[in-house]
Amino acid sequence: MNFSRRKGAWNALEYKQNAKKCVILLHEIYGINQHITGYAKLFFQEGFDVYVPDLSGRSEPFSYEEEELAYENFMSNVGFSKAAKQVEQLIQEISPQYEEVRIVGFSVGATIAWLCSANPSVQKVIGFYGSRIRQYVDIVPTGDVFLIYSEHEK
Repeated sequence: MNFSRRKGAWNALEYKQNAKKCVILLHEIYGINQHITGYAKLFFQEGFDVYVPDLSGRSEPFSYEEEELAYENFMSNVGFSKAAKQVEQLIQEISPQYEEVRIVGFSVGATIAWLCSANPSVQKVIGFYGSRIRQYVDIVPTGDVFLIYSEHEK
C-alpha cells in the first residue's frame, strides 16, 4: 500500500495504487479518525485510489466525547462553503488521472459531498447522515447519488 500524507493546497491522506478509479472520502466533524482510516483502507483493498482531505484544520482528530467542541470547531473555523471549495480543488487536481471519481461522506462530509455532486468530474456520491443537505436542495447532481439516513437518531 502506497500511503502518504500530502501537504500543500490541501492536506490529505492518500492511498494510491495507480487505479483507474478513486474515492474522495470525507470525514465527520471529528476529523480523520480510526473510523475514516478504516474505510480508506477498505476502499483501497477494493481497488480504488483513496484521498482523505483533512477538512478539520487540525493535526489530531477530536474524540467522540468532544462532540460539542468538534462541532464548534467545524462551524466556526471550517464551514460547508470552505470545505466544499477545498474538495472542489482536489477534484480539479486529481480528476484528469481517473476514469471515475467517487465521493463518500459521513455527516458533514455527506453534505460536502452533496455540494460537490454537481461537478461533472464526479460520477458517484454516497452520503451517510448528511442532515444539512436540506439547506442545499437547489443542487442538481451530474452523476449517481445515494443518500443514507437512519430512521431514528438522537
